[in-house]
Amino acid sequence: MRKSPAYDWVAAAGCFDSSLREAIHAFKFNRRLDLDRPLSNLIIQRLGDRLASFQADLLIPVPLYPARLRQRTFNPPHLLAQRLSRFTKCPVLPGALRQIRPHARQRELSRQQRLLNPLGSYEVSLPVADSRVLLVDDVITTGATVNECAKILRSAGASFIGVVAAGRAPRHSEGGPPFLKIDAAVTF
Repeated sequence: MRKSPAYDWVAAAGCFDSSLREAIHAFKFNRRLDLDRPLSNLIIQRLGDRLASFQADLLIPVPLYPARLRQRTFNPPHLLAQRLSRFTKCPVLPGALRQIRPHARQRELSRQQRLLNPLGSYEVSLPVADSRVLLVDDVITTGATVNECAKILRSAGASFIGVVAAGRAPRHSEGGPPFLKIDAAVTF
């Protein structure tokens, strides 16, 4: 990103490769709903101290467009947020953020297309003013989706926005910071 992001911090439990990539894909695309527990436990194991110190007021999952939600029947970030809510003792507001415009699936696009794809796709539909929001996603690739969601939340008055995900794509060509590799001992 050439500009500062709309969120205050972002963290992922691990690098989106090998076993973590397989687990997230099975969770999202093969309806392995039982993977919500190990993926959320991984987030808590790796990022629990950060989540606890953040003291969020609201957990908001990155939403799906209604037609895609009907097709998939579940929203992976919402399932993760529900599990994280038990740890943080913070309510999940899945309806606080809505996707109002369908866009192409990020995984099918080039990096440049991914950066532009989510623009104008979201709106806030519940009050978030003066709230510390923890935005939850399953995987972050370019960061365009979570940044767009954070931008909309910020414009609605959210005071502080943290972003958490199970996985984050490596940014080797950008010279970004290294991400944690998943240990071989972690099984899904």
